[in-house]
Amino acid sequence: MRIIGYSKAMYSTWIYLETLKLLVDAGEGLNTHLEGRLLSLRAVALTHGHTDHFTGLMNILITRLRYHKDVEPLAPIDIFWPAGDTEIELYLDYLGRTVLKRNPELARTVAVRPAERLPLEAARGLTLEPFSVTHRASLPSLGYRVLQERWRLKSELAGLPQSELNLIARDHGKEGVADRYEVPLMVISGDCLPINPKWAEESDLLVHEATFLGDSPEEAHSTVAQALAVWRESGASRLLLYHISSRFTKEEVAAELDQLLPNGDERAKVNFIVPGRLFSCELQLGGL
Repeated sequence: MRIIGYSKAMYSTWIYLETLKLLVDAGEGLNTHLEGRLLSLRAVALTHGHTDHFTGLMNILITRLRYHKDVEPLAPIDIFWPAGDTEIELYLDYLGRTVLKRNPELARTVAVRPAERLPLEAARGLTLEPFSVTHRASLPSLGYRVLQERWRLKSELAGLPQSELNLIARDHGKEGVADRYEVPLMVISGDCLPINPKWAEESDLLVHEATFLGDSPEEAHSTVAQALAVWRESGASRLLLYHISSRFTKEEVAAELDQLLPNGDERAKVNFIVPGRLFSCELQLGGL
């Protein structure tokens, strides 16, 4: 799956998951990088109400509106946002008055809460689960997990020949022979203090904010070292750091990682989005 992202703390942040047609956050200027990909977009998941994470929504709607009107109709996108976030609510009201009131078929806006299951229409068997994170006081903030549905043989049926399993499945369906469970393919933290590692347990990829090198000067963001600690404890296969402050250069971030991860094999599993530069990478996530 191709992951495309941009993050310059305080200015613009967004992560696009191409196979899922899912955009997490929508910072300003994303249309200049994603261009035609915006036409296949199916869902936007906003993490919190700071403008560097949501004002690009207008760019998305206008790009899609022109194609929708001039070429062919597009399916509406879902815009998921943290329930109770007044800043996003005010911006969505503005979009409603300027764009969506005349073109309601462009998008559905959906206020979401932690632990809800949000269907991802672009891929079968995948759902999006928001979870609560700690950022600024009184600001509802969410991270998101991409969950994949899987099935495993019921323990009491282990050892039965395939012919008998086929008969049970014929009479009782898949649920008769297998138990359904979910695994996190990818976890995105949003802006926050270090997340609880349980949210990323055994996931293929953890995308965690790492605003600062060294010690954090404020109680709202994570450091590189803190994000690494979450990754190690969670057991996630890979780590992508983002929302790094632009006061730090690419070389400084790389040097910090080299110092904190002296093991070469471990270091190879960690990447980061250079502040102000487009990131693009192909990763294998759950067979996608």
